[in-house]
Amino acid sequence: MKQALLVVSLMFLAWIPAPAKDQVQDLEAIRAQRDPKKRARLAWDFAASRLDAAKKLYAGGDWSGTQHALSEMADGVELGHAALKETGERPRRSKHYKRGELETQELLRRLDDFLRAMSVEDRTAAEDVRKRVDAVHQTLLLGVMGQEPQKSAKEKP
Repeated sequence: MKQALLVVSLMFLAWIPAPAKDQVQDLEAIRAQRDPKKRARLAWDFAASRLDAAKKLYAGGDWSGTQHALSEMADGVELGHAALKETGERPRRSKHYKRGELETQELLRRLDDFLRAMSVEDRTAAEDVRKRVDAVHQTLLLGVMGQEPQKSAKEKP
């Protein structure tokens, strides 16, 4: 009897989710983080969670909520990139830049899958978010590869 109770107790404990370490729910709390490397990691985790939220909202028919979640996702990606720039590390020699490049690549893949699942009318509005995330990804990728990002015609003196 005691063994059965022990087994049932252990099975019950296995179902209880462990609290997520460093789980942050808003960008303001992430901006308050002092360590820029940790801030970047939290920002990309936030961006991934906002993409998940956008998918759920879109499935529920809440288009304005979906747009807001996608916008917050792009803000999170940009915040992560800005935090990495604050470190002053050379992108080619930094594991944090490489992690950022991989995180944004994964976000882009998931975002592309989500955009394909959207209706054509909704997809055009969400493409701006994809462009913002792609711009950060390209900058990180070029930095990791040791190249300088090309300046647009607007940025040239």
